[in-house]
Amino acid sequence: MTNASGDEWMKRQAQALGGRVRKVRSAAGMSVQAVADTCTNEIGYKLLRTTLANLESGSRRNITIAEISAIAAALRVPPAALLFPVDEPGPVEVLPGDYRSPFAGWLWFTDAALAIDMGLAWDATDPYMTFIEHLQANIGLAKSEAAWTVISRVIEKMTAMDMEGMEPVIDQTRRQRTKIAQEARPSFDFLTEKQLPIPKLSPDLEEAIRSVTPGAGLDHA
Repeated sequence: MTNASGDEWMKRQAQALGGRVRKVRSAAGMSVQAVADTCTNEIGYKLLRTTLANLESGSRRNITIAEISAIAAALRVPPAALLFPVDEPGPVEVLPGDYRSPFAGWLWFTDAALAIDMGLAWDATDPYMTFIEHLQANIGLAKSEAAWTVISRVIEKMTAMDMEGMEPVIDQTRRQRTKIAQEARPSFDFLTEKQLPIPKLSPDLEEAIRSVTPGAGLDHA
């Protein structure tokens, strides 16, 4: 691949992404100025209106990861939705001359998540699989947080009903919440042991995780 072909691919990427940004922005009912202001004032990344306008018009030759992340946040969509729009027929040029459907491009870009779903064999000496192991722990805790929040709301509603005979149901639901903490403990311990950041957890879930019996390690099953 020559530098010239790489530069042309980069330009085509910026032009394609600019078109997607314009489509999503229009669907969201936001002006170019509104997106730029949101990036600058709310997200903390200074983005000029002219910069975004040039991107949407196709005159930009490149776009940075920082710009993609900030613009996606302002539009309230995942960055991958701008890179690989599965709601469009495609194709997407993921590499110079390598055209794939948006979904195929998304699978390629998020290969680690796909590997988890496929249940690939684990090899502690393989840096790639180690990365997936770390990713799995984060995903596990994020799912635990979501489940904990839902069940906690159910308990609050049942308690507020103050109906006779609800105690057994509430107790059973609380046991489900305890099970969530137990299942989250191995992932929590894994990230703690590796001195890696813990995904944001509600204080009561973190307290429950710390109070359960430590697991034997991260479960890859």
